[in-house]
Amino acid sequence: MSPTHLEHGQPVTVLVRPRLTRKDLPASRFPFVRTNPYPVRNVLIERADGSRVVRPWRGLVPTKEAP
Repeated sequence: MSPTHLEHGQPVTVLVRPRLTRKDLPASRFPFVRTNPYPVRNVLIERADGSRVVRPWRGLVPTKEAP
């Protein structure tokens, strides 16, 4: 079962989420160039109307699931 989150108060289902961590980042050929150690984490969500959208993970609020 896919986790349900809230986007602006509306329930959405997260279909694909990244598993990228800092250790997964490729080593830079140029160590003096700074890169962002925390890349943007995008997720594929499905809204209640059936539309699918890729959006940033930031801003999604997890819902409490009943046991």
